[in-house]
Amino acid sequence: MDFKQADLREYCGLNRSRFYVDPEQDAQWFFGNLDVERELLQRMDSDLDVRGVPKCGVVGRFGIGKTHTLNHVKWLVGANPAQFPLNPFHLDVVWDENNKDLNTYRAIHIRILDALGEPFLRTLVRKFDALDQKRDKELAEAMQLTFRFGDENLRRSLAVILADYFKREARSTVPAWQWLKAEKAVKLDSLGVPKAISDAGDMVFVLLNIGVLSRQATGRGVLLLMDEAQSIANVGKASAEVHRAFLKLADPDNRDVGFVLAVFGGGMAQIPTVLTTPEDILSRLGVTRATLPTAFIELQRILRSEADIRSFMCEVLEHLVDPKIAESIISDNGVQNVQAPHLPFTEAGLDRIAHVLYGREDTRNPRIVIDTLARCCSVAYRKAKEDEKYHIVDPAFAEPVLKDM
Repeated sequence: MDFKQADLREYCGLNRSRFYVDPEQDAQWFFGNLDVERELLQRMDSDLDVRGVPKCGVVGRFGIGKTHTLNHVKWLVGANPAQFPLNPFHLDVVWDENNKDLNTYRAIHIRILDALGEPFLRTLVRKFDALDQKRDKELAEAMQLTFRFGDENLRRSLAVILADYFKREARSTVPAWQWLKAEKAVKLDSLGVPKAISDAGDMVFVLLNIGVLSRQATGRGVLLLMDEAQSIANVGKASAEVHRAFLKLADPDNRDVGFVLAVFGGGMAQIPTVLTTPEDILSRLGVTRATLPTAFIELQRILRSEADIRSFMCEVLEHLVDPKIAESIISDNGVQNVQAPHLPFTEAGLDRIAHVLYGREDTRNPRIVIDTLARCCSVAYRKAKEDEKYHIVDPAFAEPVLKDM
């Protein structure tokens, strides 16, 4: 190996340019304690049987894998359509107390609509239109009869908006999005609809009707993968409408729009009180305060022991290192005491890193573990460029990286 010219990928035998785990590219891989994944999947399966769609969440601190878990769920849904008849959409829940137009439930509503997007709405309208070419009703009227939520004027308005603006691409959809997002500038006369979206209740009814349309047109419900959901704890004066909105989402009558909330925090107490007080939302999810962990899965158990951390590090390396390339590197450079899938780490080096990381609760964290492995690789790579010889990461080599942990 030409150490002066080699890059990190060549030095470590990586299958990518850097030592990193990508939330989307690596979504298939669920790391750590697989009991956590099994519990989440059991809850999702149960919800599909009982509620029609998943209605649950995950809780954990920064770096524990909340976003990765949501991406993993999205991958699972896409890879197993028979088991999970759902159209999944990932979004961040945002809240802005300083913006009067976005410090109500409307902030969440807009994010949901942006996540669904125009192509999805077009697909729903066109597939619904193709279901029955012999119907004796106009498309808008047929959709209105399919919708189940809100008053007649709201259902009629939504049906007209979707039929007029999303079936064909001949006209701008800007006015339609203004109506869907409850913008104040909406002009009902120009849209030809009898009602504007006036409050959080209407916003949720619009979403639930889109879910009904999704089920009719594609045979799949809608699954909202809502990251950073702890931000709804800061809703202040809007807490009542946010609570009512999630109450409608949790209601048994909603069988077509599900959610998986990712909440930052250490334990069930971090779930926003707007979702837990009063307990009417919890009861609709089939839990009480005492049984809350069956609906909100605690991710902190992903790395609960030193052995878990050690196993996780091996998983990371085996996921990122190309074993055939690693074998060539080991052979060509006379590297000893290193298994190809774990290049450039010795087993003793991995043992030492696991022991140190387990010593503090805040370093028992997938993001910290991956970062520590990456820094060790970087130090070995940079040192090899200086010395023009291959450096492995054994306990002594890892110690400078670990000394401040």
